[in-house]
Amino acid sequence: MSCFSYNRTIEPPNNIRRLLVFGDIHGYYNLFTQQLRILEFNPQYDWIISVGDIIDRGDGSVQMLQLAMNEKWFYMVRGNHEQMLLDVILPQDSLTAEKQLTLQNLWFLYGGRWSLECDSALLVQFAKMIKQLPFTLTIKAFGKTYGVAHADPMVDDWDKIDSLLLDEQNRKQLLMNRTPAHLNIRNVDASFHGHVPHSEPLKKNNCYFLDSGVFESQKFFVAEITKDEIKI
Repeated sequence: MSCFSYNRTIEPPNNIRRLLVFGDIHGYYNLFTQQLRILEFNPQYDWIISVGDIIDRGDGSVQMLQLAMNEKWFYMVRGNHEQMLLDVILPQDSLTAEKQLTLQNLWFLYGGRWSLECDSALLVQFAKMIKQLPFTLTIKAFGKTYGVAHADPMVDDWDKIDSLLLDEQNRKQLLMNRTPAHLNIRNVDASFHGHVPHSEPLKKNNCYFLDSGVFESQKFFVAEITKDEIKI
């Protein structure tokens, strides 16, 4: 994850047989590892893909961030909760103290208070890692192309994603957008998203929405991609 780009293209090696795409995990590390056991996850043959928001609300945010930093089988895009951590821990120089406090209070309101018990040097490491996270992933696997972004997609053609991400406001919208476009996106076989909780996994055309609202539902929505199918 050291080479930064807003949209990152990844291609699993031939030994990878499954991509397991998780909706928002929100710090529920124990539930996440339990789900891996249920799925019979094998890091030799499987990759985990996260749509972002792996932190806050649950009590395992530190463990999830450490996993994201250290495990080569775990790939993710940044979500709005990761962005909040970055904005608070590595604030822009131009921000006033008042604005910085406002951002901190907002993050704490939405589950960031775990950071008060976390070592400050470790938080800086997490923020630097998040700063390198892409806003979107393009995955080339099994002869197909898959897209991943945290919020509802804003393009009708995945080939437009790079130019879309050049604009800072578009990048913010890709983390926060709640207006359902539900477009049939060209030049991608399927795309996967989170951010807005649903009671069941939602599929609109070739877009999958996987946020289960785990902090209430106590379950995850996971898309299992193989060479033959997408199964949830």
